Amino acid sequence: MATQPPSSRCPQCGGPIDRVEDTSFLSCPFCGTRIYLDASHAVLHFIVEPRLDALKASESLSRWLRSREVVGRVGTSSSDLVFFPLWQVTSRGASRVVPGAGALYEGLEKIQIPAGDQKVFSPERAKGAKGEIARVVEATVPLESALARASAPLADVTVRLVHVPLYVLTYDYFGVPYRAAVDASSGQIYPITAPRSSEGRIDTGFAALLGAGFVLDILALTIFRSAPLLSLALLAGFSWALYAMGMRLARWMES
Repeated sequence: MATQPPSSRCPQCGGPIDRVEDTSFLSCPFCGTRIYLDASHAVLHFIVEPRLDALKASESLSRWLRSREVVGRVGTSSSDLVFFPLWQVTSRGASRVVPGAGALYEGLEKIQIPAGDQKVFSPERAKGAKGEIARVVEATVPLESALARASAPLADVTVRLVHVPLYVLTYDYFGVPYRAAVDASSGQIYPITAPRSSEGRIDTGFAALLGAGFVLDILALTIFRSAPLLSLALLAGFSWALYAMGMRLARWMES
């Protein structure tokens, strides 16, 4: 197979890099550093090992939904662990993250990748916290495009390709499926599709209860005004029923 141009050199030791296998993930033959070989550049290649398993990722999603006032039972129907590529572009002391592949994850470009969490990439590290099988997503966004999006000057820039672990969860809420990505190292949530807050649904429920109580009270007073004791008994019954419904709605909010 043809070798890469002489400009493709190891970013760690400067040794020339030849593509000797049908993959972009290589090891430098001189220093052993794991690198990613782009069409025109060779960059250091790292991976972030997951700390959360699928259950803890699902718990992080539940807490996030509660913080958004999405209440009620949420059931996770499927979870897939993927290692997603990110270009980490550092220029003049400031770092910016650019997704290395097409994704629908909202806010992924704001992910924080501490340097201490990055390990030299190896296929053996591409697995879950409990050894779960995972899929490594190959970078499809060219490095030049990432540099353009990061607005980084070519003369003063350092680039890394970092694969971060994401649990892609599918969950049901009132029979409607939604999806979210959970950072398996920090628990951060990146929604793909998400339900609206339950606040409007709850406000509507309480307004309906108050309106029903007012109408029933007026009817009781009008129909049974000649029998005040019966009217009071009906009012007490209506009030108790509405109170019970309101308490049930409040418990549903807290469940």
